[in-house]
Amino acid sequence: MSTVDWLSLYNSTCTIDQLLQFNQYVVYVKGCNHILGQPVKARVALIQDCTRTLMIRAEEAVVALLHDLQQAQEFGMPAEQLKAAQALQRKAQWRLDFVAAENSMGFHAPQEAARILGEAIDYTRCGQLEMAKLPSAAH
Repeated sequence: MSTVDWLSLYNSTCTIDQLLQFNQYVVYVKGCNHILGQPVKARVALIQDCTRTLMIRAEEAVVALLHDLQQAQEFGMPAEQLKAAQALQRKAQWRLDFVAAENSMGFHAPQEAARILGEAIDYTRCGQLEMAKLPSAAH
């Protein structure tokens, strides 16, 4: 595979095996043949597992807020009173969707994925605090 092919592979969405092949190519070019692909594969798996765990927590938080909003609407809470919590829910959902759509499960930028998912969780919990300010029969 030529250098151009490897660069296009690197810039596209890669599987773990493709990333492993790319890493082996870079190691070969640098002349560091003592580095094997297993550490890279383990690093990819670790990053993706951590991102998946954060994503699940963010999803659960968003669903909990959506449930609270639904209950409030069913109780007859005026839409005007729900606007703050709904705005926070949309901010959280957008961030969750962004990380999910990025399609590397955090590998390309693990700290940024964690930051964005942390914001999603924070916005969701702030939305739940807004809901807690409403009359208690609404939730």
